[in-house]
Amino acid sequence: MSFRSGYGQKCAIELYRDATERQAKLAGVTIPTFMCRRCGKRQSVSGRRQVVRGSSRYGYYCASCCTTRPVATGCGNRPS
Repeated sequence: MSFRSGYGQKCAIELYRDATERQAKLAGVTIPTFMCRRCGKRQSVSGRRQVVRGSSRYGYYCASCCTTRPVATGCGNRPS
């Protein structure tokens, strides 16, 4: 069943169906990813860590960068 507007163009319903039909073929492409601030690689969002805790504004580190590089502690690095 074809829906057409009064001017012979596709209506919103038909445009929506076309778009969702196209996007259904891209299921593997639309996995959410981010770019790691240390290594610069695109990674999936599982296992990511925030650069600044509590703020996503500054980006994320991937899980492999978080485990390989030791996290600096606030008071342990300063001389007394």
